[in-house]
Formats: sequence, C-alpha cells, structure tokens
Amino acid sequence: MGTTASMTRSRDKEILSQLTPYNQKMIIKYKKLCKFKALQIENDPEIIDFYFVDYLSGLNVVHFTDCQNISFEKTPTTIRYFQAQNCNIQNVEKIIQMQQLVYLDLSNNKITDISVIDTMSELISLILSNNQISDISHVASLVNLIELKLDNNLIEDINALKSLMNLGRVWLFNNKITNLEPLAQQMAIAADQSHHHRHGDHDHYDSNLEYFQLQPQNV
Repeated sequence: MGTTASMTRSRDKEILSQLTPYNQKMIIKYKKLCKFKALQIENDPEIIDFYFVDYLSGLNVVHFTDCQNISFEKTPTTIRYFQAQNCNIQNVEKIIQMQQLVYLDLSNNKITDISVIDTMSELISLILSNNQISDISHVASLVNLIELKLDNNLIEDINALKSLMNLGRVWLFNNKITNLEPLAQQMAIAADQSHHHRHGDHDHYDSNLEYFQLQPQNV
C-alpha cells in the first residue's frame, strides 16, 4: 500500500512539473477537476497541453480561441465537442486520439492535410472553414456527417460528398469547385434507394440535403 501511494505521489509531481507555472496554479487542486465537463480558453500565449488529462475523466467539451500554442501530444479520449479557432494549427495527426468526437471545429487555421479524420466515424458536424485544404477524399468515410463547412479552402473535387447520405448542410463557397455533379448523384442515389425500399424504412434512404451554399452571402 505504501509503495503504491508513493508511486502515485511521484507520478503526480511529474505531471505537475511538466505544466507551465500558470497552469500549475490552476491544476494544483486537480482532484476537483475530474468533475469538469467543459474547458474554455481564449487568447492564451502559453503552451496549452493535456498532461493533466488523467484527472479530467469527465471532460467532454473543449473550446480554444486565439491560442497559438496547443499541444495535441496527449488529449482526453472522452471529448465529444472540440473547437480550436484561429490557433495556428497545421498538423491534425494527433486529433484522431479523440475518437468519440461528434463535433469538430478547426476553422481559421493553416491545415492542409485532413487524411487522418477518416477514422473519426462518430463525427456529425465538421467545420474546417478558412484553411488551406485541397483534398477532401477522406471525408467520404464519415457517413454520420450532417453538417460540413469547407468554405474558404482550395478544394476542386467534391466526389467524396456523394456517399454522405446523412449530409444536411454544406458550405463550399470560396473554393475552386466547378463540378457539382457529386451532390446531384448523392440526391439521385438516395431517391433511387427510396424507390426500391418503399416497403422498408423509407426515410432512411432519403437524401437529407436541405442547405447548400456555394457562394458567400452578402452582408
């Protein structure tokens, strides 16, 4: 028992030593943090990491805005809603640790490669506006997507969208798209499936696409 307690104290000290002085003060009473459900940080110049993740077992909502030094080396697997706007993010490889995400907003960053998101099958809402993305082929596997914002990127090909039968709202303005046929195919496939399954779950096969924006709205 004594050895276990000693190891726990040593581990706690190690975790705390890896935090910035500011975060050390915030986390010193970490036992209370396990009750936290949401975390919001704005305009923080310090490096934000999740080394204290083991004490945030209840955390499921994270919102960062204008935080330029976010480390994703270790992230809570319990997070369901994650937003990091204008945070100078370029690499999203570690994001896949958050496999329970249903909402992901990484708008206003410097992201070019989103190939890792193809395993995040729980996603319902994906917001990647104002980045530098050209290839969205890996979005095709996100069959639960209802909302997709890809405006202000470098996208030319939207073939990945034709397999997203649950997609209801799409933003694509300010890209390089010239062919909208994939969206027409998505609706045609859904209509055809509905025709052949009228005695089954009809609504399951209907296209849910109700909002599509290719041009920015006038303010």
